Amino acid sequence: MPREPRPTQAPRERALLVGTERRDQDNLLSLEDSLRELALLAETAGLGVVGEATQRIEHPDPKTFIGSGKVKEVKLLVEANQADIVLFDEELSPRHQRELERILGEDIRVVDRTALILDVFAQHANTREGSLQVELAQYEYRLPRLTRAWTHLARQAGGGAGRTGSVGGVGLRGPGETQLEVDRRDIGRRISQLKEELEKVRAHRGRHRARRRRAERALVSVVQEAYVQGVSTRKVDALVRTLGLEGISKSEVSRLCSELDRGVKAFRERRLDEHRYPYVWLDARYEKVREGGRIVSMAFLVAIAVNERGEREVLGCDVGSAETGALWTGFLRSLVGRGLAGVVLVTSDAHVGLREAIAATLLGATWQRCRVHVLRDVLAHVPKTAQAMVAAFSRTVFAQPDPASAHAQLGQVVERLAPSFPKAAATLLAAETDLLAYLAVPHEHWSKVWSTNPIERLNRELARRNDVVGIFPNRESLIRLGGALLAEQHDEWLTDGRRYLPQASMNRLLGGGSSPTLGDLLKEGIAV
Repeated sequence: MPREPRPTQAPRERALLVGTERRDQDNLLSLEDSLRELALLAETAGLGVVGEATQRIEHPDPKTFIGSGKVKEVKLLVEANQADIVLFDEELSPRHQRELERILGEDIRVVDRTALILDVFAQHANTREGSLQVELAQYEYRLPRLTRAWTHLARQAGGGAGRTGSVGGVGLRGPGETQLEVDRRDIGRRISQLKEELEKVRAHRGRHRARRRRAERALVSVVQEAYVQGVSTRKVDALVRTLGLEGISKSEVSRLCSELDRGVKAFRERRLDEHRYPYVWLDARYEKVREGGRIVSMAFLVAIAVNERGEREVLGCDVGSAETGALWTGFLRSLVGRGLAGVVLVTSDAHVGLREAIAATLLGATWQRCRVHVLRDVLAHVPKTAQAMVAAFSRTVFAQPDPASAHAQLGQVVERLAPSFPKAAATLLAAETDLLAYLAVPHEHWSKVWSTNPIERLNRELARRNDVVGIFPNRESLIRLGGALLAEQHDEWLTDGRRYLPQASMNRLLGGGSSPTLGDLLKEGIAV
């Protein structure tokens, strides 16, 4: 008998959503929109949504929040859908949470919106400060709900409630209460420790991370703007304060965003005619953005370069609905309009629209097709068992010391591959001219320009920072954060005291140049 396949990952927990519309206060979002947002948060936290229940109330029921009749209905839905978690689109008091879990059953967890958002933040906390903020918020949230952890003492009593209504027997109430107080003190001490550590981290950041303030403020503004546009201030204002941010204010967000937008705009529109830029790298990555009531993937275009002094710079960025030839053409024309000139080699992938845009705008430049992408295309026509061998054999082309040897070696590789892997051989042969374009520049530059690795590393850093946001509220927020991060990286490249490529070899490439200054010679020495 065939074996059943083993599961590759643990099954996701099943969540039942409960939404309420209260008539005793204004609701920023409709009940349906609020539940859709809650479902997105649940998916982000790794939960599977299996159903939902809604209730319109005048004011919260003091015992169960939604009323005993609706709780019975929720319990039936939990059983029918085999749910593990009941997720409320409100912030529940400890009393509400305990009573709901008592009625729904001890195996069912009741989680409110605040706890869910904290869990999402915990999954995306990549820095020391972020981890401390989330841990502090979780402890402060759990402290008043600690009593649920000690309900097992009542079961151990073996007799249920007595005439006085107390739970537990003689000899159990005292130790339970003592242990509970011990845990409360432990959590209190941990909260104090976290606050002290957080203050130290913030002080350290203030002293040593001045150059990152621009990007951090951009991130804060995006998160705040997302809340202002899509989530009720009433529901998250207290949470945002707990996480160490200022309370949400639309006027403050507008002021902060305007200040950041001016800086990013100045960076994106700065003149480029101070230097020549012989080497340019182009790439795009995709981010999720809300537009027209939907979540869509948008292309974030990035261009970096090495100037005639051997220093790296970020040339610019742009956003579009898709990575089309028209978008790339408009982007590259804007760079040329700002003064981009002297381009010798452009490295990118083989996107058709991008290739056409390079040919139409960067006249006189040679296109270098990324060797990593070519190798992937070649290996797509090779069985997995032979891919390691074919990859190693193909890389010998790039180990050759001169153009003649490289072309000869590529011919030998094609000849050897053709009998067994004809499509792979044809793919490699068709890419020969563009793949080996790097051979026309100085040998010292080959390993830097024959692939898109320099810009891929920058894109990975963008992805790490952008993942904190997840879904951008609009295009402007993506430009704001992405532009601020790129401006930060641009400044670091120009001030780190090192050249990316040696000045002497740059002079050979460009046929001379100005005499090096003492600072140039020092940079050259550090780079070597």
